[in-house]
Amino acid sequence: MDVGIVGLNSRAIAESAQRAGLDVYLAGYYPDTDLELAEDRVFSMQRNPLGPDLGGEYSAEALVDLAIEKLSGLVDLVIPTSVMGCNVHLLRGLEREFEILGNGSGKVERVKTWKSLEKILRDVGAEFPETVVVDSVDELNSAMERIGFPAVLKSPYEGGGVGQHLLRDIADVENKEWAFESGRELLLQRCVDGIPVSASVLSDGKNSLAISVNRQLIGTGEFNAMKEFTYCGNLVPLDSGMNEKIAELSERIISKAGLLGSVGIDYIMSGDRLYFMEINPRLQDTLECVERYRRINLVEKHMDAINGELETKEFRSGRCFGKGIIFADGGVIIDGLGKAEDVADVPPDGSVIRAHEPVCSVFAEGRGNEEVTDMLKKGAGHVLSTFCSPCID
Repeated sequence: MDVGIVGLNSRAIAESAQRAGLDVYLAGYYPDTDLELAEDRVFSMQRNPLGPDLGGEYSAEALVDLAIEKLSGLVDLVIPTSVMGCNVHLLRGLEREFEILGNGSGKVERVKTWKSLEKILRDVGAEFPETVVVDSVDELNSAMERIGFPAVLKSPYEGGGVGQHLLRDIADVENKEWAFESGRELLLQRCVDGIPVSASVLSDGKNSLAISVNRQLIGTGEFNAMKEFTYCGNLVPLDSGMNEKIAELSERIISKAGLLGSVGIDYIMSGDRLYFMEINPRLQDTLECVERYRRINLVEKHMDAINGELETKEFRSGRCFGKGIIFADGGVIIDGLGKAEDVADVPPDGSVIRAHEPVCSVFAEGRGNEEVTDMLKKGAGHVLSTFCSPCID
């Protein structure tokens, strides 16, 4: 079966799809040197593999255009990954040319429109922070009187911390006209303190099976994640007595939502309370760690679930698996990173990485969340000090 993988960062899913026996093509942004696909099957938006042009020519809409241009005639099916799989408008663009192997725009719209999502959450008894839909600065100011500080202003169509803004006081609310330039509604949500966690779930559209509960790494300083909500990795499984509760609630939500394949749910765990944050109706960035933890191929299980088969072997490793995404704190030049151990998403030597853009991913395995987190932080420090030289950005 020929399939296209489309998304901002899709190496791991493309390689999993290839291991599942699919004939894989990829349309993405990064020209990673460790991507195990033939060069004529990879279409990258970064025209100069050494050039720091992520903030220039790139846009998610342009990636849709690239996918249609390059993959048309090669594949009929696409798997949308990061950025693409959560965005109704981008999915509609892909659906002009391809069939979505997973959740199309109709299913995604149901879980990304607050009115319908709120009903799903209430029906299954899930807690969530107080939330108000706003579409102008005037509405935002009015809603702030109800929500109070601190609060989070976010797009319902993004994930991984993209498009989220922490509002600490009135100064953070002022001059937010730019946030509404797209003409789309935003969500204002009361900020909840706690531990960010997630669940990886398989669904056939009616029944769901949670296969892992995970700790998320958000805004980790050692990874140079400069923004509060920047997603920068995960630990699988979560060390917590709440795992069974998280798994059961996730299965109820996803079954009620009628989603297909591999999907994820994000929460904030605050003491013994669990607050729903968002659904990611696509294969998630936890894929590599979940595959190692459960000894499965997640793209294969994604396709099985779409075809109505939810069974998966009960193996769960007694180890913890972690992934950390390292960002540049200032402009850096890459030199020799391909020689490093336990890294992936490796840029070519000589690449210039701009401040706050991703450098690579690091991996670790250990006895629990704390040990693996320490290992990831040490790995990040080694990468940044050994293979990244400062440059004028």
